[in-house]
Amino acid sequence: MALVQRDEQLGLIERLIQDSGTDRGSLVLVNGPAGCGVTTLLQEVATRVAAAGAIVLRTFGSESERDLPFELVAQLWTSAETGHPENSDLHCLSTSGHASSQYETTGYATVARRLWNWISGLAAHRTIVILVDDVQYADEQSAQCLSFLARRLSRARVVMVLGNQPHLRIAHPRLSTELLSLPNCHRTRVGPLNISGAVQLAATFDIVDDEITEQLWSRSGGNPLLLTALLEDHKRARNSTTRAMFATNPNEAFADAVLTCLYRCEQQVIDTARLLATVGADMPSHLIESLLRSEASPAIPNLSVLDQTGLLYGFRFRDPVAKATVLHAVSTEQRAELHLRVAECLHDSGATCDVVAKHLLLADSPLPAWAVPILHEAGVQELDSGRPEEAVTVLTVAHRESTHERQGAMMLALLADAEWQIDPPTAMRRLTELVDLAANGHLRRQELARIVGRLLWCGRYADTQRLLSYWDTCPKHLDEGRNLEHHVLEMWVKYTYPVLLEADPSLLACDDAQITSAEITASPGVQAALLTSALLYGDDADLVGGAERLLENWDLRSSTFSPLSTALSTLIQADRTDLARVWCDRLLARASELGVTTWIAALHNISAEISLSEGDFAGALKSASAALERLPALGWGVTIGRPMATFVLAATALGEYEQAADLLRQPVPDVMFQCRYGLYYWHARGHYYLARDRPQLAIDDFRACGDRMVRWRLDSPQVLPWRADLARAYLRMGEHAEAEKFLEEQLAMTAPRFRGLRGIALRLLATTRTRSDRLPIIEEAVALLRQTRVRHELSAAISQLNDTRRLGPVAQTGQAPLHTLVEIETSTRQMQGTASAPVIQPQAGRLDTLSQAELRVAALAARGHTNHHIARRLFITVSTVEQHLTHAYRKLGVRGRRDLPKQLRLSRADLAG
Repeated sequence: MALVQRDEQLGLIERLIQDSGTDRGSLVLVNGPAGCGVTTLLQEVATRVAAAGAIVLRTFGSESERDLPFELVAQLWTSAETGHPENSDLHCLSTSGHASSQYETTGYATVARRLWNWISGLAAHRTIVILVDDVQYADEQSAQCLSFLARRLSRARVVMVLGNQPHLRIAHPRLSTELLSLPNCHRTRVGPLNISGAVQLAATFDIVDDEITEQLWSRSGGNPLLLTALLEDHKRARNSTTRAMFATNPNEAFADAVLTCLYRCEQQVIDTARLLATVGADMPSHLIESLLRSEASPAIPNLSVLDQTGLLYGFRFRDPVAKATVLHAVSTEQRAELHLRVAECLHDSGATCDVVAKHLLLADSPLPAWAVPILHEAGVQELDSGRPEEAVTVLTVAHRESTHERQGAMMLALLADAEWQIDPPTAMRRLTELVDLAANGHLRRQELARIVGRLLWCGRYADTQRLLSYWDTCPKHLDEGRNLEHHVLEMWVKYTYPVLLEADPSLLACDDAQITSAEITASPGVQAALLTSALLYGDDADLVGGAERLLENWDLRSSTFSPLSTALSTLIQADRTDLARVWCDRLLARASELGVTTWIAALHNISAEISLSEGDFAGALKSASAALERLPALGWGVTIGRPMATFVLAATALGEYEQAADLLRQPVPDVMFQCRYGLYYWHARGHYYLARDRPQLAIDDFRACGDRMVRWRLDSPQVLPWRADLARAYLRMGEHAEAEKFLEEQLAMTAPRFRGLRGIALRLLATTRTRSDRLPIIEEAVALLRQTRVRHELSAAISQLNDTRRLGPVAQTGQAPLHTLVEIETSTRQMQGTASAPVIQPQAGRLDTLSQAELRVAALAARGHTNHHIARRLFITVSTVEQHLTHAYRKLGVRGRRDLPKQLRLSRADLAG
């Protein structure tokens, strides 16, 4: 290590050596922290004085030799460059192990007197310089000898330089006091380098970049040994020859230097460093101070030592590599013990559970009894914060360390909740054990409610009924206050798994008093249940306002995900897909940030449902695909029916029939058709059959859907408009009377606020009426659909209105046909705040003469579709396609589809209308 910024110390020692030529010897005490260059300074002194002709007697203290009598002074004898006769009284000091046996009975005085006689004899002819490094490790006898020599230096040409680290416990505390009281004693100190010294040292490595030098100097705290090591590592990394060789350990020299500095300190300082290396970087300083003060031996003074060595700054390591190096050098057993000590101190100091838990996870088993409640609380926090992977880690240890069955059952239930968010199939394997624990009375009702949800997700209805039979026998003392989970569970089962209530309607009967407004405000689950009830039973509740309040007041976490999803679905069904889109995108972004698989998959599907409702079938297909890809079919359980339905509806609307058919060929759980998710599947498959011109199969699916909804008391158009679906199929078969009957029923059941449902039903109803009765119905349908974002249905309604007016008594009304698609796209762009070009650019005097039906058929023909494909796509006959094309050719003045103008370009959504 190069000697930098040590001119003052060297000058003092050289001046004292010069003065000793007049028989005025001196004593110099050189203090300095580990790694700051005391040894390097003494080596430089030895080199210089030896070159000047002086005799150098050098010795080194060692902690491992502190208990060997006279070991330090024995090195003075062996280091002499002059010969010493074999019969010398000090000859025995040169033979290892003989000094103790020879002099332990005679005491140090005899050896010290003979040693002084020998040194003073040498000094009669030449200056003697005695250099003692790490004098703090001197054995007791050698320390007394050094004191003896120091008191006689003023009468000889002898200078003694003792190198010492400050704040280290010297073998004889009185030695320091005795030496400092001598009139010829001088003190000097070597400390960390300032930035100027760092620049000088960096120059010896050919590093002239001041910014790099300052960074390395800051990391080292100015400690010359640490800084030298950092410079070596930097130079090595910069060298193309050695870069690859040391790529796996770019901080090799620095790590070695850190340990060198640390192990030159006393054991209690080393212990403090290890303790601080164990502490997390996010631990507040006051807790670290409390931890250090709790140690058996005072650790606060050790901070000063570590700070002076450049390893610490305050309570923390200056450099993360230094911290990692110190911790890596500790054995696994020691590390676990350290973490437990830290955890105990933090627990006693009132630290938060998450801070304590980090150290408990790294401690050895078995943990103390107080650890499990701490881990439990930390696991719940991780779960509620949307960090299921961290929750699994914490709760796994909590479950392992549980000391009784009730505690273990609670930990297992929470662990299953956390695993469910990451990988549902893994959590499914724990359900049987949890049902058994519930049977033995070890679970609370709120835990039973969550397990019921998991069992139903898997379609395990028998186990669910068994679990619910324990509801009333659940130990009441385990629950605190009123159990609102019961109300939430009751509504959820009624809406989603009503088959459970067919055999036993009283299975979830709630005897509690009516829920208060304060309880509603405090429970997102209850709020979601009330929204579901309002949708299902047509309550006059403020659906949109209630859904928005729920979304605004609660953050995304484990306990709120299901209620927030319900709020999004409510906005969709209330024709406020614009609000649903904003909130869904926010929640999806948050779920993606947290990385919770089940949340991401479910929100992708809700996003697809929003796009489907707005007629963005391509967007719906993309989002539904993402949902199915994110979570495997087994992970979806019986809920797979919903994303599959969304995918099939979107693919069918786009004419991607093979994609829809491929998904429909995949097996689904039979139990899916015993819950609400089977309804979605039948609904989507019915529309697929209808698109493939198989109306009877569509009717079978729509009727199956309707029969279940009536039987399960879910018969509400807001859930699924199965009557309108049946009407479409009957219209395809030409059975207008049947279609009219079902449409009238649906309109009678649909509240006025559900404008989209009413508008669609009215549009279909208009087709069943005579031409003279059709106009007011379709006008009402258009008026209602204009207030929604159901673009494809609005497009179809306006097309019907144009056709009705064109073929009816238009002259009497004086109303001109509407440019349907341009108007719709303009309206949509205004709602979205965009200014993109419209989908269609009508050709003045030509395209605007086409009816909407003719325009759709001509656009598909211009894109190369055959008449048969156009008929299947638009749900019309081939003969009707031919008629529309004939009229379009005549109005546009072209001979055939090859001559159709390029301006005939519609979006897929409009073509599907």
